[in-house]
Amino acid sequence: MKRYLLFGLIVAVVCAPLFFVVLLFAAAYWTPLDKLTLTLPPSVRATIAAVAVSNPAHVKTPAQEDRILRLDPNSPFAWNHRCHRAAAFGDIDKIQPNAIVFCARANELEPSQLNTFYLATAQEAAGDFCTAEQTYTKANSYASSSHADDLRGMGRSAYQCGLIPAAIAELEFARDLDLKASTDPNNDEDDVDDYKFNLQSDREWLTLAYTANHQPKQAAEACSLAHPDMKPCTCTLQNHKPTCSTH
Repeated sequence: MKRYLLFGLIVAVVCAPLFFVVLLFAAAYWTPLDKLTLTLPPSVRATIAAVAVSNPAHVKTPAQEDRILRLDPNSPFAWNHRCHRAAAFGDIDKIQPNAIVFCARANELEPSQLNTFYLATAQEAAGDFCTAEQTYTKANSYASSSHADDLRGMGRSAYQCGLIPAAIAELEFARDLDLKASTDPNNDEDDVDDYKFNLQSDREWLTLAYTANHQPKQAAEACSLAHPDMKPCTCTLQNHKPTCSTH
């Protein structure tokens, strides 16, 4: 009898952790268990949420993000996803109105260059240029060396905030980085095309900044390099973007 009791105890000791792991994974990936899962202590729900996000394939849609946040309202992974999606991955023309809230929360839970950059783009899209310039500057501080995307955002925002000398310095730095990258033989063709596109944007914004700073020669040179087919070339700001023409 004692032998059977001992054997049962050994089985229980060995199997209990395995059963717990199986239950944990079931709760993480099988949504019908959510009603039960939500009654568990917050620390257990947070563990289940962490298991669920360990496989990014299970957190691809807003509905899946919502589920993770029901399990763990402080999940950095889910808030990061919300931020990046709402900020349209840096495409200012497509940023959603709630991007500032989502990215501020993501940055609070997990400060990073990317979260800060997306928060800055959301602020810029909302027209809060002075704050955006500061946030882009903070994003740039995360890296050991300056990043052209951060510098370009700093320059755009500084120009629209009225900080013209700062805008010129930041845009010139971004221009130099993009020029170097666009002529680097080690970069592949698609990347080179992106760098050339960014370089053109740098020069268009510099045309605006030089003009505002009463530097017509530098403005004309920047514009002609951005648009070699336009002579003479000038740029104006329309809907928060440079529009260049021969007029």
